[in-house]
Amino acid sequence: MSAEEQITIRIARADDNEELIRLAQACPQKGSLHMYTDRYPDFFAMNRIQSANSRIYVAENSQGKIVASVSFAEKNERYKGEDIKVLHICDIRTHPDYR
Repeated sequence: MSAEEQITIRIARADDNEELIRLAQACPQKGSLHMYTDRYPDFFAMNRIQSANSRIYVAENSQGKIVASVSFAEKNERYKGEDIKVLHICDIRTHPDYR
């Protein structure tokens, strides 16, 4: 990535499905075991299960390729005896070429 390259952030669309699956495969969790969650055939399915109020944002390079993504899931939880809304940030991925 060059210093001049334009990156655009936007909400993911259904037609991003295949590209998001490829990004997940390119960004395994590393440690003593390298792994990733297989999101095929529907990348968005896990987010629908996590929360009805979830969003996926993507970062596109100047050629329109998705190079990063992040998911947000709004959930109702209990904290100190009270119901509160919590925003979970998950599935943070950046393509190795853009780290």
